[in-house]
Amino acid sequence: MYTADGYRTSIDLITCGAVDAETIVTATFPLEEAGRAFVTSLRPEHVKVLITLAAA
Repeated sequence: MYTADGYRTSIDLITCGAVDAETIVTATFPLEEAGRAFVTSLRPEHVKVLITLAAA
């Protein structure tokens, strides 16, 4: 479960360079491919799969 403390810890780790946020996102899909994104997220080599919205 995500908590405020967890978010603060995550931000601290990214800020101090202990975690490279760029490598956590392993795939990005547009909203139209959300189904494919969810299937991809089940694969063990993926850490974080993002679904993006088109700019308005």
